[in-house]
Amino acid sequence: MKSSGVRRGKKRMSQLRGKLRQKVANGPYYYRLMVANGVRREFALKTCDYEEACQKAAELDALWESPTKDVAIARIAAMKGFSRQAQNLPLADGWRKYEIHPDRATPHTVSEQLSYKATYDEFVRFFSTPQANSRRKHALITSISQLTPEVCEEFAAYLRSQPIAVDTHNRKIKRLRKIFDCLKDYYAGDNPFRTKPLLRNIREEQDTVVRRQAFTQEQEQQLRDVLADSTHRVMHKREIRCIYYIGMYAGQRLV
Repeated sequence: MKSSGVRRGKKRMSQLRGKLRQKVANGPYYYRLMVANGVRREFALKTCDYEEACQKAAELDALWESPTKDVAIARIAAMKGFSRQAQNLPLADGWRKYEIHPDRATPHTVSEQLSYKATYDEFVRFFSTPQANSRRKHALITSISQLTPEVCEEFAAYLRSQPIAVDTHNRKIKRLRKIFDCLKDYYAGDNPFRTKPLLRNIREEQDTVVRRQAFTQEQEQQLRDVLADSTHRVMHKREIRCIYYIGMYAGQRLV
């Protein structure tokens, strides 16, 4: 079985007009193609998967069959990474493609690396299983090609309903944004996780934080009376009175 797979791979490579190669072991594939007049150009296929690399190389070959080389170059430039046509990739297999992508995130800590995986798994779980105790029915999707702005908005709404901080919410959205930047060959259009409304505003947490209250005019007068009255015994009274008046006249902050 293994030898037959190697033979099929060699046959596919022999059918290509150019040369398919990896610059480093297990790294992304590159395709070197003769443009014209002995000039060669090399294109980064942005995939470590051999089958995908062969498919993208074949698509480049087809483009070079254009009437003129100028038209071919313009078409390749318009592809922006080769084949933005949505391909069928199961949602559950997305992480496998992402973790070998050359443009994947490389966090400095193991904790953040695991958080990327956990966030993607949470996204997959949400859209793979219906919410039993929710009045609002969300979409059930199985393929990355079904990714739309509406799907991303549903997941953002789900995160807002969870007891997590605004900063945690935003980090999860940004992780998914990066992951789907690397999986753009499997859905049509721009990355829907790049829309700003998906992120929460830090001010949303202000109502949940205990803030210091300013003194009323009556309370200020009471303090001045106590600090000026010699019959009231207050520890370090002279120092406290000095600090209080400096703060009152110099513009004391509320927080």
